[in-house]
Amino acid sequence: MVDPETKWYKDVGRRVVMKTIWGGEYIENWHYWFHGSLMDLSNQYKLLVACPSTPEWSDILLDYAKRSKELGVRAVFYDYWCHIRPYLCFDKSHAHSHPATAYAPGMLAIMERVRTEMTKEDPEFAIITEGITDVAGQFVDVVQGLVKGPGRRIYAPGGEDPSHETFPELLRYTFPELILSNRAIDAEDIDCLNWAFVYGLLFDVEIDFNRGTLRDAPTLAAACKKLCQIRSSYSDLLLEGTFVDVEGFKLGNGRLVAKGYKSGDKFAVLVWNPDQAEQPLQLEVPGYRLEKAVGTEGEASQVPATLGPNKVLALLYGT
Repeated sequence: MVDPETKWYKDVGRRVVMKTIWGGEYIENWHYWFHGSLMDLSNQYKLLVACPSTPEWSDILLDYAKRSKELGVRAVFYDYWCHIRPYLCFDKSHAHSHPATAYAPGMLAIMERVRTEMTKEDPEFAIITEGITDVAGQFVDVVQGLVKGPGRRIYAPGGEDPSHETFPELLRYTFPELILSNRAIDAEDIDCLNWAFVYGLLFDVEIDFNRGTLRDAPTLAAACKKLCQIRSSYSDLLLEGTFVDVEGFKLGNGRLVAKGYKSGDKFAVLVWNPDQAEQPLQLEVPGYRLEKAVGTEGEASQVPATLGPNKVLALLYGT
């Protein structure tokens, strides 16, 4: 997206943005959400759509990746890349051969260029974007999702919809190699954090829709730190293991949520209690023996008899 109020737009950008069949510019209005229509309408901001088939825009996006590295980050996030509608561009001065080939081929060329350039010095440099497609997956390392937590999909009509049913098991089980995140964990969303942990999703934290930071949410920050420590300590299973959903174990309490992960001769079951009351925990994992039970409050050598409200537990097994 291009801000038409910037000097870059006035000097360069007006040649770079996509053009309609009438020669005009595509306009998108963006705004933060508010609890009232007056603030919503007053906060809209006009942005223009850049044409990915222009070398100037390719240079800009590569520069963002280089800037991220200069700031000490081994990744770059490009919002909206695989989520935007593929506009037609009728500007004949651009490099695309047809209006319909302006977006996808141009964006793929940028992705390939960024990956090639940034991994020359750092093979682990990651590209993160929103949305996923088969063709873009060859260049993208991490995909930002649209699901905040259990039954909570953002960008539903009218905003976040708590009644919306979600089914992350389908994508996680079919494509376990994908690295995915959830979306927009806010200061009070400990349940969304625990849900993402059990499903093997990276934590997408957006305090007050990115107006704040984790410093403004100390309770969430502490919980996030503990779960990240558990993942890092057993990364062979919890980060690199294969998501197997509910295969390989039997859970005796339907009020709990449990998901399995397998790596070689090791197996893990992540359990979450989304209920407001303590719940009994009965678990069978045939062919494996428990090595350790790890939670945010410590470790144990046996499966506990119960799991507290909104608590998670990592059960680690070997043969």
